[in-house]
Amino acid sequence: MPLGVPLPTTMLLEKPAPDTTLEDKQVVVIGVKMQNYKFVLKDAYVDDPNGKIFWNDVWRQVELSRPNFQVQGQGGDLIAKVQPGQKVTVKAMYAPFTRTLEVTEVEQNAGISEPLKHY
Repeated sequence: MPLGVPLPTTMLLEKPAPDTTLEDKQVVVIGVKMQNYKFVLKDAYVDDPNGKIFWNDVWRQVELSRPNFQVQGQGGDLIAKVQPGQKVTVKAMYAPFTRTLEVTEVEQNAGISEPLKHY
């Protein structure tokens, strides 16, 4: 995977309840300042205009790191405010060289299966 070029990345995440077992689920740990937040990964993709880099490429790079991603900039506050049981769509620019996310948007929703609100 080419390093250095920020990649537009979208992740559908769900914050698990504190007593939830996560044995068979893919977990993403996102660091915000000095806190780490665990989320269940429901779906993710990289919007690479060249079609050469996919989510699996990003995941292979970060899966053994803790946290998997470190948030930089103002978007971390949006991640920290997600409550247990909430599903959110996180849009961010992922920098492969530093494994950082510049969060641009966090939208609360039920995910891909949620009916359209605007027609």
